[in-house]
Amino acid sequence: AERASQGQAVAIASTLILGICFQMGLFCLTNHPDEDMRRYTYEVVSTTISIFSAVLIFQTCNHFVEIFLLEKASRTFSLVIAMMHMVVWMAGLQVVLYLIAVYNGRHMTRYETPRAHMERTEIMLKCYAVIIAHITGFASINAWGALQQLDFFRRGPAMSFA
Repeated sequence: AERASQGQAVAIASTLILGICFQMGLFCLTNHPDEDMRRYTYEVVSTTISIFSAVLIFQTCNHFVEIFLLEKASRTFSLVIAMMHMVVWMAGLQVVLYLIAVYNGRHMTRYETPRAHMERTEIMLKCYAVIIAHITGFASINAWGALQQLDFFRRGPAMSFA
């Protein structure tokens, strides 16, 4: 028991030290003298945060769908709901991007140049496009995974290729 707790302590200490090293590496990269290094670092960090946020948002929405619609549902009904969930996210992506483009296209502030206005609109479009596209991707993975759980595909390994 003592050796197990000692091994656990080493694992925890190693995790903490590596976390500190990772944080120091991020500080070095985000404050690097080369502008390209800083830009790529921010892009990677931004994308990583977007993916983790999308996972949390999708898992939360999917959990509510499971609680309210799929508690004792058949596999076929689960597939239909999963596909509908995916289509809702796909349609939502298109609607949100359309609304941002239309709303921002018509509402330029008095103190904003056309170029600055276009850059602001582009940033908003990229922001929402990336996170909702990630959520849509997770919904798609979930929907096609539900399809693989149907009895037709569970007959044997060869059915995976059908």
